[in-house]
Amino acid sequence: DQSHNWVGLEISGCGCRSALERICPIDLHPARFTINMVARTQMEHLGTLILRTDHETYRLFSASSSAQSFLHALETSIHNVQ
Repeated sequence: DQSHNWVGLEISGCGCRSALERICPIDLHPARFTINMVARTQMEHLGTLILRTDHETYRLFSASSSAQSFLHALETSIHNVQ
């Protein structure tokens, strides 16, 4: 299914940026990717929109057809920084 359906995830808390930096090729340093910034990128070869909503909070959107793979990539990255 390549419709325009999106799946959204929110990641927050201490260490969330470290987890995202493992799979996101853009610079997420707070001085470069400020609150309310949004970017289109790829995470683990999946098209992604990333929005920074607070100091340690990000919303991620990807195609609903790859939701399981997207969640797995994010969970693996979180696990690897703990």
